[in-house]
Amino acid sequence: MKRAIVTIAAVVLVSAGSAGVAVGKVIYVDGRASGADNGTCWADAYVFLQDALSDANDSEKPVEVWVAQGIYRPDRSTAEPNGTGDREATFRLVNGVAVLGGYGGIGEADPNTRDIALYETVLSGDLDGNDVDVNDLGDLRDEPSRAENAYHVVTSRDSNESAVLDGMTITGGNANGYDVGYAWPHEERGGGMYNEGGGSVSGGRRGLETIVYAATIRDCTFIRNSGTFGGGMYNYQSYPRVLDCSFVENSSPIQWAGEHGWGGVGGGMCNEESSPLVSNCVFSRNLTYDSSRGGGGMHNDESSPVVSDCVFVENRASDGGGMFNKDSYPIVTRCVFSRNRSSDDGGAMYNSGSNVIIENCTFVGNTSGYIGGGMATDRGGLSLTNCVFAGNRARSLAGAMDCSRCQATVVRCTIAGNRTGGNGGGIVWRYGSEGSVSDSILWENSAALAGAQLAVYDYLEATTLTVEYCLVMGGEGAAHVEPNDGLDWGDGNIDGDPCFADPGYWDPNGTPDDENDDFWVDGDYHVKSQGGRWSSVVGAWVIDSLTSPCIDAGDPMTPIGPEPFPNGGIINMGAYGGTAEASKSWFGGPPCETIVAGDVNGDCIVDFRDFRIMALHWLEDR
Repeated sequence: MKRAIVTIAAVVLVSAGSAGVAVGKVIYVDGRASGADNGTCWADAYVFLQDALSDANDSEKPVEVWVAQGIYRPDRSTAEPNGTGDREATFRLVNGVAVLGGYGGIGEADPNTRDIALYETVLSGDLDGNDVDVNDLGDLRDEPSRAENAYHVVTSRDSNESAVLDGMTITGGNANGYDVGYAWPHEERGGGMYNEGGGSVSGGRRGLETIVYAATIRDCTFIRNSGTFGGGMYNYQSYPRVLDCSFVENSSPIQWAGEHGWGGVGGGMCNEESSPLVSNCVFSRNLTYDSSRGGGGMHNDESSPVVSDCVFVENRASDGGGMFNKDSYPIVTRCVFSRNRSSDDGGAMYNSGSNVIIENCTFVGNTSGYIGGGMATDRGGLSLTNCVFAGNRARSLAGAMDCSRCQATVVRCTIAGNRTGGNGGGIVWRYGSEGSVSDSILWENSAALAGAQLAVYDYLEATTLTVEYCLVMGGEGAAHVEPNDGLDWGDGNIDGDPCFADPGYWDPNGTPDDENDDFWVDGDYHVKSQGGRWSSVVGAWVIDSLTSPCIDAGDPMTPIGPEPFPNGGIINMGAYGGTAEASKSWFGGPPCETIVAGDVNGDCIVDFRDFRIMALHWLEDR
C-alpha cells in the first residue's frame, strides 16, 4: 500500500513533538548479538528489547532504537533471560523514543539495511512460545496454549507523537482478563496494543478542531491478537496516529459470566472516548461475535476517529462487519468496504446514535443477515457524498442501506446491483427518518417484496424522503411508499440506462435457480461519454461511442467542483459527479481547441445557456 498521510477537511494537526523522532542517540537491539550487550553498535547490541527501552528511557531525547529481525517477548531482559511469565509484562512506549523494526542486523552484509518485509521484527505476547494455531478466530482468546500470553504486547500512556512504533509485527497478545476496579491497564482490552491518554482536541467546530496527537504507530502489522475489547488495538481517551498499518485476523469475542456478557467489540481496533487518526490502513478478516454491538474491523464508542484511505475487507461481526459507530462522530473518506459480513445489521457499517460523515467511499459485496447489506443507521445523522454501493445484500431489508429514526443526506452516490429478500433493494427510509437523495443513481437494485430501488415506510411515525435530480430505474413507480409516509418526488428525476463503463453483476455460481450462492463481480461506475471518460483501468481518458444521460443532469444549483472541462456548467449525477474523474460533456462535436471567454458550459459557443448558468450562481459564495 502506498504511503499517504492525509489531512481531512480543515483539521489542524499540531505536533506535540516531531512527526518522527529526529536522529539523536541510536540504541541497537539484536537477539543474536554476543558482544558487550550495551546497545552501542550491532556487535554489542542489546539482546533484549526491554533493556534497550530502559536505556532509552534514561537517556537524553531524542533516541532511536533500531531492532533487528527476530522475535522479542516483553517478559525477557538481561535480568530475566528466560522470562518471568508475567502476563502483565509489556513493551511500553516512551516519549522522545522511536522504536524501529526491520533491520538486517548481525550477519547481513550491511546490518543497517532496513526492510520490514524481508527482516521481520516480531513483538510476541506468546511468552512460552507454544501457541497452537486455530482454525476459528473465535477460539483465539480461549485456546489453552494462549492462556499464559501477555495481556498487552505493547502499551502507551499519556504519550505524544514523539513516542513512535514503526515497522513491527505485533502478535500473540491475549487480553482475556477481568477489570478489577478499572485499574490501568485493563486486562480485557487491547491484546496487541493498549493506548490510554495522550493528545487533546480543542477549539473550533467539527472538522476545524486543533488536534494534538498521541503515540505514532506506523508500518506495523497487528495479527492474531485477541481481547474482549479491541483484539488488535484498544484506545481509551487517546489520540494516536495509526499510519500504514495492517490489522489482520484479530478477534474480540464476548466475555461471559453466567448469563451476563460484555465486550465482543472491535476485533481489529476499539476506540472509547478517543479520536485517533487512522490513515492508509488495512483491516482484514478480523472478527467479533456473540455481541449486540460488534465492529469486526473497528468499533467506535463516544469517539471521533478520522479514517482515510483505508480498506476494510472480509471482517465479521454481529452488527457492523467492517465498522460499528455508537454515539460517535467519525469522518470516513476514500475508504473501501468489501466483502464484510454481519449476522444481524449493517454488513459493512452500523451506526447507532452517531453523526457520521462519509465521502468518496466504496461499499461493495457486503452482506447482512438481517438489515442493511451495506449499511444500517439507527438514530443520529448521516452524510454520504460521492459513494458507491454495489452488490451488497441483506436477507430481510435494505440491500444497500437502511435509515431508521435518522436524519440523512445522500448526495452524488451510485447505488447499483444491491439485493434484499424483503423491501427496498437499494435504500430504505423508516421509523420517522427524514432526509434526501440528490444527484444520485439508483440502478438495477432488486427486492423480493417491494421497492426495488427504494422504500419509505413506517407503521408508527411519519417518514419523509425527498428525491431530486436522480436517475432512478423505473422512476417513481420503483419506490414502495406506505400510506402514512411521504416521498417527495422532486425536480430533475429521470429514468434510463446510466451507461456505466462496466457494470457489475451477480454470478449465479452454476446454480441459476438459487440466489443464495450467487457472488458479486464488481464493475466500473464511471458513466460513458463521447466527450471523454476517465478509465481507471488504463489510467487515462477514453472516448466512448455513446453518452450517459447522467452527464450535466444534476442539480444546477450545485457547484461543479473540480469537474474537468468541458463540464456543461452543471454537475453530473453519480459517485464521480463533482470530482476530477467526472465524465466530460458532449455537445455533438470535438471539444473546443481553445477556451472561449464566457463559454461557461464548454460547448464552444457563448449563448443564453451560459447566461442561465451564470445567473443561477450570481453572487454565490460556496
